[in-house]
Amino acid sequence: MGHLAGVYIPADIYARYLRLKKQEVLFIGGSDEHGVPITIKARNEGVTPQDVVDRYHNLIKESFSEFGISFDVYSRTTSETHKEL
Repeated sequence: MGHLAGVYIPADIYARYLRLKKQEVLFIGGSDEHGVPITIKARNEGVTPQDVVDRYHNLIKESFSEFGISFDVYSRTTSETHKEL
């Protein structure tokens, strides 16, 4: 709940407010798929780092959806969309 209440709910509210004011908004979010903690978790679980990031990307994306957070783009730091934006 902390990641939702601390950052994403206020950002979602602000993006919705701007849309109501007919302003152009691009609400972007995503999962960071780089870092030592991912590698350590994968090693401890006997899986690949990609397995770990895939699992958590999907879990986090689902939690945003369940709380009604509406990103225009929700991607991954490894995606082409992320590199383009």
